[in-house]
Amino acid sequence: MAVCNWRYPGREAGVLYAVVVAAIGDPDSGEESITADPDFAPINYQWFPRFEGDTVLKALDETLANIGLELPDVERFRGEIRATMAQLRRGGLEPLHGVKGPMRSEPRLQLFEVRCSYLARLSATKSREVHVRFYHLEPKRWARKGGSSVLGLHVHWKDIDSSTVDDEQDAEIAIAADRFYELKAEGKV
Repeated sequence: MAVCNWRYPGREAGVLYAVVVAAIGDPDSGEESITADPDFAPINYQWFPRFEGDTVLKALDETLANIGLELPDVERFRGEIRATMAQLRRGGLEPLHGVKGPMRSEPRLQLFEVRCSYLARLSATKSREVHVRFYHLEPKRWARKGGSSVLGLHVHWKDIDSSTVDDEQDAEIAIAADRFYELKAEGKV
């Protein structure tokens, strides 16, 4: 199963954060997401194309190509992502680990993040943790018990080894928000 691991190398504060969150709760834990509530299933992930002929699979393939994984790892990670999206469809994503939000860095929208992680084996003794994030909105008019949809906006690779990972993540969240406002201006949502 694709889950988040808070024990990043050199980031012991992440372990402490996870313990504190468990004790007091997290305002963007994902508990508000319909993707964590089976009563709203089946949930359709409705991707809005960036250009003619675009699909979420094309966006994902572009993202995976930028990571630099070997083909067997790409295929295994795709399998993990398919499993995560099947959980989303069933309303079975686990708050904080499988879905997070609403994202604090984008206060104008109720933007949620689906979290997919994979441990790629680079050699017999070395591995690399890889993270892909999918951002979506959950319009109230699309959320109905017994069948719902979410609005997929953006997918990206989260490079946890980057020294500017938080700034990079905020920039990706801004891309998702900008996409929504472009679609809204065009009358598509």
